[in-house]
Amino acid sequence: MLEILSNPFVIGILSFIAGALFVYIKSFIKQRELKNEIKSLKNNIVTTMDEHRVNVEKIKALEEQVNNQKVTIQILKEKPFQRDLRELRQYAEACAMMTKKAPGFAQAWQNCLEEIAKKEEDESWGRIIFTKPVQKVINFFKRPTALVETKEVSDIAAAECDVCKLPEEQRIDK
Repeated sequence: MLEILSNPFVIGILSFIAGALFVYIKSFIKQRELKNEIKSLKNNIVTTMDEHRVNVEKIKALEEQVNNQKVTIQILKEKPFQRDLRELRQYAEACAMMTKKAPGFAQAWQNCLEEIAKKEEDESWGRIIFTKPVQKVINFFKRPTALVETKEVSDIAAAECDVCKLPEEQRIDK
């Protein structure tokens, strides 16, 4: 058997097999490392995509919130309800005044409405504060007794509109 191993051809074949075995083992180890690296990269990609999806959802929610706030700001800028509230306050004050004076109701009603509109315009000129109108609305709903008309109140007649003023506790702008 020693003779076979001393043959140069056998030595060449054995050295080739040993080299091939070394390369195969090294490539097997490298392949395992690459598989592990691919697995970790896939996990990183999945994690990154999940984070990206969550961030995109947050961005969409924030964009929707911004759009809602833009609409709210636009509505608050227009304030169409201010005119209606002012008209309701004018009618409430006119009703309170008219309950004090009954004769000539139609003419007195128009005079009172014009007087209150002028007074309201003079008072509200330059007012930009939001809390004051809200407070006026709250006070408007706190005093429903000024709008109730009874027979005794309708029998009372007052001389003129500018003489008749609301009592201090019934005023809108406390």
